[in-house]
Amino acid sequence: MNKSKILRWSIKFLITIGLFVLIFRPELFGISKQFVNVELSEVWEQVKGLRFGIFVPWILAAFLIKATGMLASVRRWDLLLRGQGIVAPFRHLLGTFLVGRFFGVFLPSTVGLDAYRMYDLSRHSKLVAPNVAVFLVEKIIGLFSLSLLLFATAPFGVAFVGKEAVYGLLLLFAVPVTLSFLVLLFPGAVVWFLDRSFLRIEILDRRLRTAVEAVAIYRHARPLLMRAVGYGVIVHAATAFMYFATARAIASDVSLAEILFVAPIMIAAVVGAPVSMSGGGIREGTFIYLLKLVGIPSAPAFLLSHLGFWAGESLSMIGGVIYMLRPAGYQPQLAGKAIEERIQQEEQQLEESVPTGIWQAPKTPPGIALWDAALLSLLAGLAVGIWESLLIIGAYADVEWGVVSFAFLTYGLGGICAGLGVALVLLVFGKWEKTFHECLPTLSAASVFAMFTLVIARFRIRRDLFSEHGMGKLGLLSDAALLACAGFFVLIAGIALGKTWWKPGSIKHRRIAYGCLCFCIVLGLVSAATTPSDPREEVSDALAESKPVLTKNDAPHILLMVADALRADALGCYGADGNPTPSIDALAFESIRFAKTLAQSSWTRPSFATIFSSRYPSGHTAKYKFSALPDDVTTLAEGLQRAGYQTLGIANNTNIAPAFNYQQGFDRYIYLAPDPFFGASSSASRLISYQVLRQMTAKFGPAVPDINYFYRNAAFVNETALKAIEELDPNRPAFIFIHFMEPHDPYVPHPNDGTGVARARTPKPNPSQLEALKKLYDGEVRYMDQNIGELLDALRFSGFGSNLVTVFTADHGEEFYEHGGWWHGTTLYEEVISVPLIIRLPGGSRSGETVDGLARLLDIAPTLITAAGIDVPEDMLGRNLLAPDLEPLSYVFSEEDHEGNVLFALRGRQWKLIEANSRNPRGLDPREMYDLDLDPREEENLALDESLTPIAESLQRALDTAKEAAAKDAVMGASTTLDSELEEQMGALGYT
Repeated sequence: MNKSKILRWSIKFLITIGLFVLIFRPELFGISKQFVNVELSEVWEQVKGLRFGIFVPWILAAFLIKATGMLASVRRWDLLLRGQGIVAPFRHLLGTFLVGRFFGVFLPSTVGLDAYRMYDLSRHSKLVAPNVAVFLVEKIIGLFSLSLLLFATAPFGVAFVGKEAVYGLLLLFAVPVTLSFLVLLFPGAVVWFLDRSFLRIEILDRRLRTAVEAVAIYRHARPLLMRAVGYGVIVHAATAFMYFATARAIASDVSLAEILFVAPIMIAAVVGAPVSMSGGGIREGTFIYLLKLVGIPSAPAFLLSHLGFWAGESLSMIGGVIYMLRPAGYQPQLAGKAIEERIQQEEQQLEESVPTGIWQAPKTPPGIALWDAALLSLLAGLAVGIWESLLIIGAYADVEWGVVSFAFLTYGLGGICAGLGVALVLLVFGKWEKTFHECLPTLSAASVFAMFTLVIARFRIRRDLFSEHGMGKLGLLSDAALLACAGFFVLIAGIALGKTWWKPGSIKHRRIAYGCLCFCIVLGLVSAATTPSDPREEVSDALAESKPVLTKNDAPHILLMVADALRADALGCYGADGNPTPSIDALAFESIRFAKTLAQSSWTRPSFATIFSSRYPSGHTAKYKFSALPDDVTTLAEGLQRAGYQTLGIANNTNIAPAFNYQQGFDRYIYLAPDPFFGASSSASRLISYQVLRQMTAKFGPAVPDINYFYRNAAFVNETALKAIEELDPNRPAFIFIHFMEPHDPYVPHPNDGTGVARARTPKPNPSQLEALKKLYDGEVRYMDQNIGELLDALRFSGFGSNLVTVFTADHGEEFYEHGGWWHGTTLYEEVISVPLIIRLPGGSRSGETVDGLARLLDIAPTLITAAGIDVPEDMLGRNLLAPDLEPLSYVFSEEDHEGNVLFALRGRQWKLIEANSRNPRGLDPREMYDLDLDPREEENLALDESLTPIAESLQRALDTAKEAAAKDAVMGASTTLDSELEEQMGALGYT
C-alpha cells in the first residue's frame, strides 16, 4: 500500500470517528440537538430491552436477506464476466467476493472488495483489461439499478416528507439515471455526443469515454446487461429488506414502506459520499434524520441501522476463513479456451463466446448427476410450495405471507432429501437401464413434484370432499388413481425433459436454476420478514349504537366458568373420593348444585353453541367439523349486551375460536390460541407439509412437548382474565365468560415434566393404562381447582365480588374405557354427557341447596338472562332453572354427528334410549336401552328384551318427537373454511 492510499485510509478513519462523535455529541461541533440527538444510554437501554425470542429469528432473517443480496451481486459479476468471455466457477466467484468483503472491513474500499476481485480474476485469467471493463460496467449498472429502486420507492416517502421533497429527490436522481441509461443502451450515441469538440471537458471526457468503451463491448448482449441490472436491483432491495428485518429484531415501530423509502437514500448517500470507512456514520445519520420525520426515536433508528451494517459485515468474516483455507497455488478451473477465443475474435464473436448451448461432459461423474438431481429436486419442491401457497392465498382472506417462507423451507428441504433418495435408487438401476442414468436429474425432480402433489391431493380429497366420513372402497380407488397419475407423470415428464432439455452437467440451465433459486430465496425472506409472530387473537362484536342503560339498578355481574371435558364425578361435591377439589366444593357449598345436569352433545363446538344459544345442535346447526355458529342465533352474550351489559370472553379452545363465529355479543373476545409447531405462522399452518410434520411430531416426538402447543393452562387463563377484568367498569353490570381447558387432554402432571398422554398421540390407549390415565386426569382437575380458587379469591376482593352470579359447569365429560373407548365425542353415555352445574347467587342466597331433577346445558342462558332482569329471547328453548315452581323434566335430549357417528339419546329419570347410525366408526349398536336405576353404568343393553317392548316403543316415540322439536325452526347452517391452522389445533386436541 503506497503513502497516498495510507493517507486516504487515515483520513477516512478520522472522518468515520468524527461522524460517530457528531451523532452522539453534536454540541461539540456547534450543531443543535434538534438535528441529531442520540444518547448512548438510550441505545444501551434499547439493547437491554431486546427480547431473545424476537431478536434472534429476525436478525437471522437479516443475515439471510443480506446473503441473498450478496449472491445476487456475485451473479451479476458472473454475468458480466461471461460477457467478456470469462467463465469461472460460481463457488470461486462467491469465495473471492467474500474474501474481498473481508479485506474491505479493515482496508480502504479501493483495496477492499472491488480491488481484490479485480486482482484475483486478473491473476488467474492473466487478462487485466476485460476485468477492468467488468468493474466499470458494474459501477454503471449499480448506479442505474439504485436509481431505479429509488424511483420505485420514492412514493412511499410522500406521506412523511411531502410531495415537494420527493419531487426534488426524483429530479436529483433524474440526471444519473438518464446518463447511466444512455451509457448502457446507447453507448454509440454517447460517443458521438462526446466527439462534439465544444462539449469536451478533458477529465470528464476521459473517464466517461472509458466507461462507454467498456459498455460498448456488450452492445450485442443487451439482454445480458438488463439481467445484470435486475440483479443490481435485487442487491439494493435486499439491503432495504435487511434493514426492515433489523428493525423488527429490535421491535421498532418503523414500517416497511418507511424503510423502503429511507434505505435507497442511505445507499445513495454512502455511495455518493464515500468519505468514511464502509459508510460508517453516514448510514446511521441518514436513518436517524429521515426516520425522525415519522416519529421514530433516534436510539432505535441508530440501532437498527448499525445492526444492519453488522449483519452484512458478520457474513464478511466468512471471507477470512475462505482466504485462510485456500491452499498455496490454488487455481480455479477457468474456461481458458473461451477467453482466448474472445481475445482473438474481438467484439464480432462476443455472442458466440457467451455459453448458450448445453454442455455435457463425455462421462458424467455420479457426483455431478447427484448435484443436478438435488438442485432440480429442490426447485421441484419449491414449485410445489409456491403452488400450495397460492392455493391458500386465494382461498383465505386473512392470509399473511409467512405461508411462502415456510412452504419454501419445508418443501425445499423435503425436495432435496427425496430427490437424492430417488437419484441414488436410479443410479443403481442405471447399471441395467441407461435411460434412468441419462435422465437422472429430471426423473428425480419429477418424482419429487409428483410425490408432493399426490400427498396434497390425497389430503385435500379426504378432508375437503369427504369430511369426517370414511371413504371405504372409494378411498382405495382414489388412492390408486392418484398413484397411477403420479407414476405416469414421472415417466413422461422425467424422461421427456431429460432427453430434450436437461443433461447432467449442463452449464446454461444450471445458471437458470440458480437464478430461480435466488428468486425463491428472496421471496421467502420477504414473506418471513412481513409475517406477524403472535398467534393469539382478539376480536370485538360490540354494538354499533350506544348501549342502553339497564332499568334494573341492582343488575348483577355474571361470571360463567366452563371447564372442558370435566366429568361431574371427578369433583368432590359430586361424589369423588377424598377432597380432590376443595375450591369448587367450597363454591358448591355456597351455591345451588344441580345433581344431574346433561350436555346436549359430547364434544366442544356443539355443546358450547348450546350453552350460548339455548338451542339444540340440530337447531343452532354448529355441530360439524366445518360448522360455524350462525349469525341468526341469539346468544347469551348478545342478549346481555343489548341490555347494557359489558361483555368479556376468554376462549381457550380452537372449536370456539373467532374463526367459528363464537364471539357474537362480546365487546371483547380473547382467543388464547395455542402455539403452532416449528414457529410456523398462522397461514403456514395451513400447509400440508406442516400437517405432515406435526403428525410426525405427534407420533414420534415427545409425548407432550409443551402444553402451549395444545392450549393455555389455567394459570395463564387467570392472568389473562384478571388483566382484562381490571379494564372493565365495576359500576356497570358485566358478563364474564372464562374457559378452562383442564382437564381436557393432553393429560400432564403438575408441574409438567414433558410427559403425559395426548389423544392425538395415543388415540386408543391400552386398557392397562387406565389407572395411570385416570390419575393424570384427576391431577389436571386438582390443578384447575386450585386456579379457580385463586380466581374467585381475586374477584371476591374486586369491584365485582359483592353482586356476582357465579356459574360453574362443563361442556361435556370424558370416557375411561367404561364402554370400550376413550376420550369423548363419539358416544352419548353418561360419562360424556353428565356434567357439573353450580350456580352461586349474590349474597349466598339458596346456598347449600341441591336440585335432584334433570337439568340441561340448554337452560344456562335463559337462567342467566332472567337473573339479569331481562326477557328471554323467543328463540331460546331452555328454561329458568331458578324459577320458584320449576316443574321436573321427564326427559333430556342429546345428539351427536361427529367423526361419522350419528347419535341420538333420550335420558329420563330411570330409562335411557340411544340410537346410532349403522356401520358407525365407533361400532355402537344401532339401538341401546338402559334402566339407570338398576344399571347406572349402562352395562346391560335391554333394547332386545321383548318384555320391555312397550317401554322401548314409548321411548322411541318420545325420541322422535324430541328430534323434530330440536330441529324445528333451525337456522340456516353456517360453515367456515377449516384451514390447516384450525385443523392442526383441533388435531392436537384429538379431533381428527
